[in-house]
Amino acid sequence: DKQIKLLTGTTLAYINDDEYELEVSAEVVNGRTLVPLRFVAEALDMDVIWHGENRMVELVDKGSIVAE
Repeated sequence: DKQIKLLTGTTLAYINDDEYELEVSAEVVNGRTLVPLRFVAEALDMDVIWHGENRMVELVDKGSIVAE
């Protein structure tokens, strides 16, 4: 069980009591909160795969990617 804490306007984030420095902060834009997806996904033990041709991000459970 993990607690992820992101505060808008600061690049500090927390996983449980451990502090991390992010490249960008969480921000509220037009009433929606945008968060650094890679940080959140990796904090939840997920791999992040970027599909540049489609400009799509895929999140998968760590270790579920099998080499072809």
